[in-house]
Amino acid sequence: MTRNPALYQSIEMRSLKARANPIRPKQTRHNSAMVRDCVFAAVVGVTIGSGLLVWRNWEAVKPVLHSSGATVIDGDTIEVAGERIRISNIDTPEISSPNCPAEQVKGFAAKRRLAEIARGYPIDIDREGKDRFGRTLARVRIAGNDVGLQLIQEGHALPWAPGAAAKQSRIRAWCGS
Repeated sequence: MTRNPALYQSIEMRSLKARANPIRPKQTRHNSAMVRDCVFAAVVGVTIGSGLLVWRNWEAVKPVLHSSGATVIDGDTIEVAGERIRISNIDTPEISSPNCPAEQVKGFAAKRRLAEIARGYPIDIDREGKDRFGRTLARVRIAGNDVGLQLIQEGHALPWAPGAAAKQSRIRAWCGS
């Protein structure tokens, strides 16, 4: 059997051409689809992470019911006989949608302190109107003490003032920036 040198030369040339000019693999996904998938994965990750944070802190987030009939919702909101009452003269750090982690920590502390103050004492409510969320705005007194003033004096709340500038000032006080 004789070898055909032309055949071997042809195979060798094809091999060299393939090495010199490799065929690029066909791109199967467009960049926009990859970006979309990355954004989706990030959103899912943040959502799951937020859910785990709330689940882990459920004891601090859930409303606290007291023998006085008041349920403490957060540092400046209670519920009495199904009526949500926002303490009118104060603002406390946010728990559910904080602007920084420090604000949430301070919000939990304000909620705990309000729960301690409300524990087992009769509550006097001086209603003043409604807020934009439909909650009753009121001055709240427990055992004769103005709760808002007490929370301000203890550093758990700041005096409430209207306007975006006042709100930003309170956020800076809680977040330190």
